Amino acid sequence: MRFAALLSVVSLLSTAVVACAPADEEADDSAARLTGGDGSSESSTVFLFESADTKLQPKCVGTLIAPTLAVTSRTCVKVGMTVGRAADKDGKSSKRTTVKQLRTPDGDDVAITVVELGAAIGGTPAVITHAPLRGDYTVLSWSAKDEANFLGFGADKGEASSIDARLVSEDAQFSSLAPGKDKTICAGDVGAPVCSQKSGWVRGTCGLAGVVIAPETAGNLTDAANGGCSAGNWKVATLGRHADFLKKLAPAAFQPITYTLAPTWTADGLWGYKSAGTVKTCKITTANLSDVPANGAVTIKASASFTGMQERAAAYGRFGIARKDKPTEITWWPATATQSAKDVPAFDATFEGSVTAGADGDYIVLFRASGNGGESWQVCDMAGKADTVKAEKALPVRVGTAATTPTSPDGTTVPEGTTPTKPSTATSTATTTDYSDAKSNLPETEGDPGADEESDIAQPVTKKAAAGCSAAPGASSSSFGLVGVLLGLAAIVRRRRA
Repeated sequence: MRFAALLSVVSLLSTAVVACAPADEEADDSAARLTGGDGSSESSTVFLFESADTKLQPKCVGTLIAPTLAVTSRTCVKVGMTVGRAADKDGKSSKRTTVKQLRTPDGDDVAITVVELGAAIGGTPAVITHAPLRGDYTVLSWSAKDEANFLGFGADKGEASSIDARLVSEDAQFSSLAPGKDKTICAGDVGAPVCSQKSGWVRGTCGLAGVVIAPETAGNLTDAANGGCSAGNWKVATLGRHADFLKKLAPAAFQPITYTLAPTWTADGLWGYKSAGTVKTCKITTANLSDVPANGAVTIKASASFTGMQERAAAYGRFGIARKDKPTEITWWPATATQSAKDVPAFDATFEGSVTAGADGDYIVLFRASGNGGESWQVCDMAGKADTVKAEKALPVRVGTAATTPTSPDGTTVPEGTTPTKPSTATSTATTTDYSDAKSNLPETEGDPGADEESDIAQPVTKKAAAGCSAAPGASSSSFGLVGVLLGLAAIVRRRRA
């Protein structure tokens, strides 16, 4: 199947039609398995092969951040490997090049490397974005099996594909990525881009938050016949951790993308771009916590005030838990803004969230806040802002002694004999006020922004838009013409396939 040609036509047509859907309607993902199935890719995604043999499947995946530079996992690449564009369906159909040199940040625990290509192979490089803990991420890679449906939509085995995913927690080195429902990530997806946003233009690209590194739990790869896949959580190296290193190599990856025949595109959370903001005050407001069983959730509240927020600044919160005897080894979970003031660039906010621990013991709970989208964080305890973590000032909790009925992080009771799961979204356990984007301190995207499923951002209160349609300037009020064209093209594709 040559889905790439069909996808190009669809991209051209989609800028001139209306897309209508109920607000709560979810897209059909019945054809999405393993690494995906929607057959889409962005022009910044590249495949890396062990050699130029066109019979080989990709060993791993990378993302262009400059015409001759790509970022990927440190473990999957070496000098001399062959590189092809994923936008050419399978990385084998057009111009290819080789890995000329590797450039890796200093440090023993570094998980990424930058690949210098022998020659430019085309494509619009990605831009570097923040990595908030939320849903609505896209992992771009290749399909480990034939996933095309009867209309021809979906990817054949070995073709460019993608899945939806969410970031659910983070520690000092990695974020934790959960594939979407009925989807898995495979061994060949190592190095794949984790996009916080994709541009809506024909020459689309990725707002690159991180790259896939490895399964979170060693040995959890299953389905070995398809290259080793897992629906469990995967480690993601967030690129903001190496922003200084990457900016020296690819400064344009930290600026909006300017197109010749389309408006400039500025990704939401573009790292370091008009995003300065300061945490003025913050503290945990929950006074005490009851004992909780292992894997049970505890709910905490905190407050913070922000000032000096630039036009693209974003305020986030996280709740963290650590063993009392290892107070700096903290795992962070989402904190949802439950209310905020309307005044920007200075405003107050309250946060609520849940944390869990899997083993019995004495723990401490902390809060941290960021006024610049996560580019820097301010740790806070029960006394206020903290330059260093001190166990005696954190909120204590005992895990595994008193409570007997475990609960999941969403507050629901877990049936006896089952194990609660980690929080998988940035959703509070309490009913909170709905918040939508604040124009004064959040990015205005020129292009096709796409809304978050959930938000842990502190935002002024505004009304949510009603369900309906959105159209490009000058668009027709009907999408039936596009549907007819798509069905006709799909039929042609399937006839050729047969």
